Amino acid sequence: ANTQRTNGRMKFSSGESWRAMTRVSEPSLPLAEALLSEHIKNRQARHKLAQRTSCL
Repeated sequence: ANTQRTNGRMKFSSGESWRAMTRVSEPSLPLAEALLSEHIKNRQARHKLAQRTSCL
């Protein structure tokens, strides 16, 4: 399960493939939305971390 998740996240790195995947798997849209929100959270966390390190 973990490997699949990592592969999926790699695909999401470009917005184009993310959109294509959402179009394909519309029945599992809640899952896609969950993955997207998780992806956004990770990006925000990384951004905060970068801000913290640049402040030091």
